[in-house]
Amino acid sequence: MERNTSGPIAARLRRLIKGPAALLTTAGVALAVAIASTVPSVGMLFAQSQRTATMTLSPAIVNQPVGSTFTIDVLVNPGGQPVNGVGAFLDFNPALLQVNSFAPGTAMQELSRSQSPAGTADFQAGQAPPPAPAPSTPFTLVTITFQVIGTGQATIAFHRGGLRDSDIFSADTGDSILLSTTGATVNPVTGTTTTPTNTATGTATSVTLTPTATSITLTPTATSLTSTPTATVLTSIPSPTVFTLTPTTGVGATPTFEPGPGGKSFAVSSTPGIGAVMSWRGGTQQTGYQLLKSVNGNLTILANLPPNATSYVDATATGLSCYWLVDQGITPSKTSDFECAYMGLQSGDAPREFTIRLNQTYNAQLTWLPPVGGADSYVVIEQGGGIYRFDGATTQAKLPVTQFTCYTLQAIRAGVIAGQTNGVCATPNFSNLGF
Repeated sequence: MERNTSGPIAARLRRLIKGPAALLTTAGVALAVAIASTVPSVGMLFAQSQRTATMTLSPAIVNQPVGSTFTIDVLVNPGGQPVNGVGAFLDFNPALLQVNSFAPGTAMQELSRSQSPAGTADFQAGQAPPPAPAPSTPFTLVTITFQVIGTGQATIAFHRGGLRDSDIFSADTGDSILLSTTGATVNPVTGTTTTPTNTATGTATSVTLTPTATSITLTPTATSLTSTPTATVLTSIPSPTVFTLTPTTGVGATPTFEPGPGGKSFAVSSTPGIGAVMSWRGGTQQTGYQLLKSVNGNLTILANLPPNATSYVDATATGLSCYWLVDQGITPSKTSDFECAYMGLQSGDAPREFTIRLNQTYNAQLTWLPPVGGADSYVVIEQGGGIYRFDGATTQAKLPVTQFTCYTLQAIRAGVIAGQTNGVCATPNFSNLGF
């Protein structure tokens, strides 16, 4: 699975080797070089998908009397590119129209739907978990049933920009590939009129849009990850006292030691009010640990820890903070996995203790606890990659990872996004601790 490497996270990772080398041990310098080898080439960093996709409402013209109902198909034409995420956010005059129901299509998996008295109808879908293919040919995203409730010509248009930004995302790169959108017009008539049959055509007049920045990039100010919740949907961020640490993985857990070097099963999570929380399995060979941290290309020794340490909390973590352990007193030096916490993304009633660990493999093992208010389902968003949905009983997922990749987790409740976590990231093939 290819992933987007054109965002600011990859750029920051490239700058790690420019940190103050004087702060590092010989092993630390080797680590910095190793990090550089995990970053794509400059050509890859600037590779973007072409905008070939369109979204169209069909039929484009509807003639119906007041009190009648009609259906509108949201048609997606990917233009030959596989897509793994679509958001259709529709605006209309609530004095003239109202939404009665949604009927999702079968090409993608529904993530969320919502409507409001202000005249909005929102629907999001993502690629079903593997091995389901990403659609690349025209399909119907959703069919929406409207009712005419007032006299006057009404328009149904795709909303662009802000939190409700209609868009289509490439499964190959994670880039936005939306070229144009075409809405519909509803004309009031006297008596009974039959609505034209919905037909999917690729010849509708389009409106060319100015290309926007790549979406599904984990940045504190990104709007694509927060999707569509409004102040009336999302509750306030829970008090930090809610975020208790998992007894078997967090600070205060019973330490786990095993023969050999320590630092295996290195795990990172990020919690508002606490910071970046790290834990790992202890060993018997090291005389101590050196915990390294990188923020915005500044590489520092965060802490020198005793040999019996198995956890650490960085209460100063902000933005993208990356960490790894170096065992002391062992030749050649042993290093843990390279993992990061991305602060500043969490909102609403979010899942708790969202944690990443690689266990020295090419699989990102994600674990979490339910939000305070519970969840009907969860959506894992992979930077530049897949969008995966899990039922509300699930509290872990294992996803393949081949390069530096970040994830965030959303809790879905009653069909809307109840909350979103901070991000966690990892780079595989970094540790030399073995299994």
